[in-house]
Amino acid sequence: MAGSPTGTGDAGVTADAGGPAVPGARPAAGGGRPGGGAAKAEMRERLQGWRAGLADHWVRAWSLDLERHLLSYPPASSPRTVLVYAALRREPQTSGIAAALALRGAVVALPVVSGPDLIPRCVPQPGEGLDAAAACGPDLHPTEVDLVLVPGLAFDRTGRRLGRGGGHYDRFLPRLRPDCRRIGLCFEGQLVDAVPVEPWDQSVDAVATESGVYAGGAWSGQRG
Repeated sequence: MAGSPTGTGDAGVTADAGGPAVPGARPAAGGGRPGGGAAKAEMRERLQGWRAGLADHWVRAWSLDLERHLLSYPPASSPRTVLVYAALRREPQTSGIAAALALRGAVVALPVVSGPDLIPRCVPQPGEGLDAAAACGPDLHPTEVDLVLVPGLAFDRTGRRLGRGGGHYDRFLPRLRPDCRRIGLCFEGQLVDAVPVEPWDQSVDAVATESGVYAGGAWSGQRG
């Protein structure tokens, strides 16, 4: 089986492989900062530096709070099939989410990088150690997925997303069914007022953090 699971959506890809908007895609919502490589590069550098300074205990604690909010958010509470990224060290951790949704009956898959594309590949036994070795089941078509948990370096509260520059999720998300839920995961420190956008950039339906869930700019959840 070709390809390897990715952590953040564009992990392992250094060049920006963005392209024209795909017909039928759900582009970033209007009203964001103007696009452009310079604005994105500055924001990436700033957020990468912030994330690199996170202590492991904060990542663990915030990830548990995020997990609690996400699993109690109705659109994410009981999918039939969920695509969960394999988290890098200082990203919101996803192994607990995957295990909990599997116990609720969901089929869990990881995104596998195959050239410019992402392929959902099933994880027969999701849980601790959600990594490349775990994705050893059959491949799925994107239209079989009901919920996608999307990583990112930055999000804003209306769902605009900044990835690492490879464009994998911007190419993958338009291939989902229109009713598939896309939820970005990040820490509160990665929320910005407005993400720089370009025509091909894809947005998410909601953003989950350690403080709650933002959907359509509104916040739900309980602090603490």
